[in-house]
Amino acid sequence: MTLAAYPSADDALTDLSSSLFDGEGGALRGRMIAAEQLPPGARRLLDHRGHMTAVLADYWGQMPALRVLAERFEEETYRRKILLSLPEGGRMVELGVVRLDLACVNDEVRREILSRRVPLGEILIRRRVLTQVSPKWFLEFDRSSPQLAAIPDFESDRAYGRIGTIHLDGRPALHLLEIVTAAEGAESQKPLRA
Repeated sequence: MTLAAYPSADDALTDLSSSLFDGEGGALRGRMIAAEQLPPGARRLLDHRGHMTAVLADYWGQMPALRVLAERFEEETYRRKILLSLPEGGRMVELGVVRLDLACVNDEVRREILSRRVPLGEILIRRRVLTQVSPKWFLEFDRSSPQLAAIPDFESDRAYGRIGTIHLDGRPALHLLEIVTAAEGAESQKPLRA
């Protein structure tokens, strides 16, 4: 099923998150909102067509580090739940879920992704894989939900995210859920590059 075939953000959210949140209350639940309803920091981090890894690095002033929390393989489909955190200080900056069609990447990129050492966006940028990032839905989450409660670095009682697709060389290869911890934005973050 391609992301475009989902009838709603809820269906996409359930499919992306259900098997990766076992023991944490099951699939995430969120409320769809317009980009204009996102708080300033969350909008800056979510309402764009760039790789989240690069946008987070610009926003926080350092490249986030990857931690894979759970993963599943279904033939050529690879799913994983990840946390991105800052190397200096350990602040968590993103909870993410990805569903990747491994047939859309070459063996070298596949090995690097499955090594679980580097964020996916950083790999695609470094390997110069032709990508198109397409956000589809923006979501608001209750920060106290079981799936988010263990993450200490959210700035408010609400969390914000997006669901989208990344096309690799013109093919829809990755479907993503990305939830950021920044909402209002802090004075200390450096401006995004134009």
